[in-house]
Amino acid sequence: MKILFIVTGLGVGGAERQVVDLADCMAAKGCKISIISLTGATVTRPASLAVDVYELSMVKSLPSLFLGLVKAIQIVQHVQPDILHGHMIHANLFARILRIMSLHVPLVCTAHTTNQGSWKRMLALRITDSLASINTNVSKKAVEASIRRRACSSRRITHIYNGIRADDFAYDPSSRHAIRASLGIPIDQLVYIFVGRLVDSKNIPNLFLAFNSVLSNCDSSLLIVGTGPLHDQLVSMSEEMGLSRKILFIGASTHVQQLLSASDIFVLPSSWEGFSLVVAEAMANKRLVVATDSGGVAEVLGSNIGWLVPPNSSQSLACAMLEAASCDDIAIAARTERGTQRVYDKFTIEKAVSAWELLYRGLLKSKA
Repeated sequence: MKILFIVTGLGVGGAERQVVDLADCMAAKGCKISIISLTGATVTRPASLAVDVYELSMVKSLPSLFLGLVKAIQIVQHVQPDILHGHMIHANLFARILRIMSLHVPLVCTAHTTNQGSWKRMLALRITDSLASINTNVSKKAVEASIRRRACSSRRITHIYNGIRADDFAYDPSSRHAIRASLGIPIDQLVYIFVGRLVDSKNIPNLFLAFNSVLSNCDSSLLIVGTGPLHDQLVSMSEEMGLSRKILFIGASTHVQQLLSASDIFVLPSSWEGFSLVVAEAMANKRLVVATDSGGVAEVLGSNIGWLVPPNSSQSLACAMLEAASCDDIAIAARTERGTQRVYDKFTIEKAVSAWELLYRGLLKSKA
């Protein structure tokens, strides 16, 4: 099977990592995988040399769009894919235009969030919906959001969960000591951790407010792992709150497993999410999880594993962070074991690949 992924970009983010992981796994199973990246530099790149990556380097202009379409048509003619698969809104709209030239090739359009943007974007999706063979999103809640905002009809969308390389996030006790030593954190101090892009949707100021309340009752540190446009603003906020010695900005890291292992409690303060790969990664690492009930997070976390609180409530978040901190060893072991088992049961990359293969084969069978 030949599959051509079309993505908005291959920068740093959960959607980008998911596309690359899918590409690598499907290539390993004998599929011929190609990726068209519309914008920006490629940061998240497939490990497999068998995956071809085409960078269009498009910018926001009509001439660039036209030139990008011409290049993409040439790539389609060269690759001769059996399936086109768009990821993220700009790539999905681009893929729909591209499909006008390739109506015989089934097109899957995948969103990765509950919030795809303005009403204008929803209108564009609705107008072009007939050009997609099927739409998907990464959780049931995200599908409901797409239907509610009339991006597509309920008959033309389904959910397929993301997946992680669970073994890559297993707890590593040696990293716990090494990372803490390198950061100057005592081995017995409680450590909270956030991993993700420093963007509005993650609502990190809400986490800072909650953490400030936590410090009144529990001496602890907070690791912020990731980069993004809000970095400088968040550093300034931590300094203004007098938390610069307690909040450590780690930056982008390829050592998320080790950093999770060095921490105790993962916290996700997001205002909205589609799925949240990093919650699954923290569960695979046997970390306690405190998260906002935003989008598909509840579907990832399940019940009796972590703590779910309303979005945008620093008081609720602080209470849950303190409750997690008060767990004894028996409660921690029970919760984290359930979390890890849930990941292996439902959210591995292998399960995601199987679901996509089933969908692709169904589309090809319908076409025949």
